[in-house]
Amino acid sequence: MEMSQGTPIFSGEINVNSQDYILTEVKSIATQSIISKQRLKSLHDYLLRRKGDESVIIAINDQIPLLLNGQEVGQLLDELNQIIKRF
Repeated sequence: MEMSQGTPIFSGEINVNSQDYILTEVKSIATQSIISKQRLKSLHDYLLRRKGDESVIIAINDQIPLLLNGQEVGQLLDELNQIIKRF
């Protein structure tokens, strides 16, 4: 998924049959994680609540924690909006 802000934070593809997102890259780091549509929505809601914070730590599927600065939070929110709309 190419984003106008430059390098995407999330890269992957949607499996419409299982309603999952197959995450293949996070901040240019290769990974293999399957995230349900509901979990993407939960992450989106969490980031919305934390949007004004200077930085936010997230963990995808309880794996390696990821530190996002304020700009990256906004970028990931935009990416999640686009991903969720594609389901």
